[in-house]
Amino acid sequence: MGVALLEQPFSVHCLLKKEQEVAMKKAAFLSFFMLVFVLLPTAQFALADTLPEHQKVPLEVSSSGRYFVKLQMVGGDNILALVDTGFTGTLVIPVSLYDTLKSKGMLRYTGKKVTMTMADKSIKTVYMYRLQGIVIGHCMVKNVNVYVLDGAQSPVLGMRILRYLRNTNITFGGSPTLSFTCPE
Repeated sequence: MGVALLEQPFSVHCLLKKEQEVAMKKAAFLSFFMLVFVLLPTAQFALADTLPEHQKVPLEVSSSGRYFVKLQMVGGDNILALVDTGFTGTLVIPVSLYDTLKSKGMLRYTGKKVTMTMADKSIKTVYMYRLQGIVIGHCMVKNVNVYVLDGAQSPVLGMRILRYLRNTNITFGGSPTLSFTCPE
């Protein structure tokens, strides 16, 4: 009988310990469930509201295989600009576009001449102007230096703008895109 008394508290203690383990596992599961299905989705939406919008802008491909992006000039029209990762500057425009923008009062002369080395290694001196801004997707880039290049066939968007945008990536293939995050 003494042995039975000793075994009974021991088995009750073991049963309570097992029930506690089961209860702890249930509590851990419920905590995990709450975290995954209730708290995390809410946190992701709250976080998404505070992060800058990541954008994807379609690129147009010419018959010669060059990639163009649509830009909107602040106060002006939309243009297609060649995306040139070999150009370290901001934006080159042809004389015809310069004439249009100048007649609308959209360019301000900076008083600077810049020497540029072209892809064919020739050297050209160009005048630098300031444009109020350009819009790519939903992102405005303000106070853009613009270089007027005699002989340019189309506007050329350079790496200085692409580096200004955050997390910039160009996707080639099926539906080519320029994706980026707009700086704050």
